[in-house]
Amino acid sequence: MKETFIQNETEKKPLRNLSLIIPVYNENVEVVKETLSQCRQVLNEHCTYEIIIVNDGSDQQYNVKNLNNDPNCIYAEHDKNQGYGVALKTGILNAKYDLIGIIDADGTYPVKRLPDLLKLASNCDMVIGLRTGKIREIPLLRRFPKAVLNKFASYIAGTNIQDLNSGM
Repeated sequence: MKETFIQNETEKKPLRNLSLIIPVYNENVEVVKETLSQCRQVLNEHCTYEIIIVNDGSDQQYNVKNLNNDPNCIYAEHDKNQGYGVALKTGILNAKYDLIGIIDADGTYPVKRLPDLLKLASNCDMVIGLRTGKIREIPLLRRFPKAVLNKFASYIAGTNIQDLNSGM
């Protein structure tokens, strides 16, 4: 697939539309603000986007109007915690673009790598960010069950999935 570019005064932007979902549940508000700020900065340089923050019943509010005045940011909220998967589903159902991205709000994923995933997404059905280093360390008790689940998911998908629980 050939990329289409629009000419910007300072750079070329791939012509893409992305709905980025950020599920939150009791994360530190300052960390969420920083993640949101980084996402906006990176995405402004690379694509047309919307960011959907889904508050999954947190004790605190993450209302986008309190975080910024960006019209590209949308806020959705569950009255009570329904789980990560339901938060993602809420975000996906509220997305206006076909290309869906997900990033956790806790600041553990390198937002600056989103453009790399966007580029790969033009040739794939799904792209998953792989965590590395200390952030990927799995407690001993959970290693065997996770390995079995990873093997099963890889078998079903027909490809090796290195980080099944990635939030990017």
